[in-house]
Amino acid sequence: MLAQRLTALDHPQIEVIEELQLHIEHVMDLRSDVPVLFIDASVAIESGFTIEKIAPVADNSYSTHTVSPQALQHLVEPTHKQPAPEAWMLHICGRSFELGEDVSAATAQYVEDAWQYLSSELLAEEVAFVPGWPGSILGDGITNPDVGSGKADS
Repeated sequence: MLAQRLTALDHPQIEVIEELQLHIEHVMDLRSDVPVLFIDASVAIESGFTIEKIAPVADNSYSTHTVSPQALQHLVEPTHKQPAPEAWMLHICGRSFELGEDVSAATAQYVEDAWQYLSSELLAEEVAFVPGWPGSILGDGITNPDVGSGKADS
């Protein structure tokens, strides 16, 4: 949902890669000099959306069918011989993830809210949550728990 909208922006400095899951091969899409925003539906939040800065973490997810964004970041240094890029995770509240199931009305609204926030940030001269933006966006610095909760200033 957001990937199509971000692609439609046709911003010359934004690359959108849409995948249902991250795989180890996605490390080839990362460069240390290009900030990354991972976008994911999440049961970790109660409602709305949040954005947080994430750091590389060596975990065992690289050996499963999906890789965590943090593990993917961790793999940048040994693969490219350069530091991992700055990265953020945009969590959008979701509750049901069955194949073929429609997005709930609440989740659709959270996606819309996240889009309003992202599009205003991405089209601004200076993006508040990431110096050096724009960059790559992978998936369907501040950590601000109020962003997306209806409490953040817009």
